[in-house]
Amino acid sequence: MGPEQRQEALSAAVHGHPFLQGLPNDLQVRLIERARLRELAPGEAITREGSAGTRFYILLEGSARVSRARPDGGQERIGRLRPGAIFGAMSLVDGGPRAATIAATSPSVCLELPGELLHGAPRTLDGRLALALRELLATSFSEQLRAANRRLYFLSRQLEGAEDAANETVDPEAVWLPPE
Repeated sequence: MGPEQRQEALSAAVHGHPFLQGLPNDLQVRLIERARLRELAPGEAITREGSAGTRFYILLEGSARVSRARPDGGQERIGRLRPGAIFGAMSLVDGGPRAATIAATSPSVCLELPGELLHGAPRTLDGRLALALRELLATSFSEQLRAANRRLYFLSRQLEGAEDAANETVDPEAVWLPPE
């Protein structure tokens, strides 16, 4: 993909994402200037559990597996991501290490955003972008927490042996699946 095609793809990604498309035009332009597209092969890790976070991502195409290390050294799948998912920002917000490994499960494309976009001087273009992105992440974190709550409820109903638990519609593997 040439530079012009990449620029068009970045623009389409920002304008097509349900959260980013609502940003004012000047913030979208600045975001496009700082973002990059990252193409991933199946099995390729995007983030690694325990590593320091310097970037966050939006899955544009494909799918990804979210996993954590098991005591025996293997990986336990704890969720999946589909296009539109925002991930990798928790370590940027709290300074802790990455909480999970995320790897592509099919040919995938991510919008890669540098962590410094979350910090900017007030009353500047970068400051306005940082505020908008932090609001975006707050919404994303809220959605992820709601999904985790649904998952915990679903699992607790199964553990309790609730007769209607088999009829639950909550996806027990979902980490965050954006609105369809």
